[in-house]
Amino acid sequence: MDRRKFIKDTCTVCVGSAFTGMLLAGCTGTGNIYKTSVENGKLQIPLSEFTEKKYRVIRSISLSHDVFAYKKSDTEFMAVLMKCTHRDAPVQFTSGGLVCNEHGSKFSYEGIVLKEPATEKLKTYPVTTNNTHLIININ
Repeated sequence: MDRRKFIKDTCTVCVGSAFTGMLLAGCTGTGNIYKTSVENGKLQIPLSEFTEKKYRVIRSISLSHDVFAYKKSDTEFMAVLMKCTHRDAPVQFTSGGLVCNEHGSKFSYEGIVLKEPATEKLKTYPVTTNNTHLIININ
């Protein structure tokens, strides 16, 4: 293969990979993010936010990382800190789980390690519900 063709083919692969990465990063687009504030050590999210989707990425300016809230069933929810236990990097939501782009660790929606290098599960928070809200206790 001549040099010119090699460079052209390699650049095409690089651009394609970068575009794919942008698409994957778009999985946590603003449509999945619910912004709120911490009040008395709790995050409150209206249950109506889980009508169409089973998950929400919760963002608060007072937290260093987002929180992933997942509706397991009509009455059961999970909440995990989106902070990799390997090197404290943020994890991203994907259709297959939560992924750390820094070193490739993968976690289930419940925070269980599916792929190393992380060996500890993600931090989980206790959750409760009332008639209208999911309440995540972050203390």
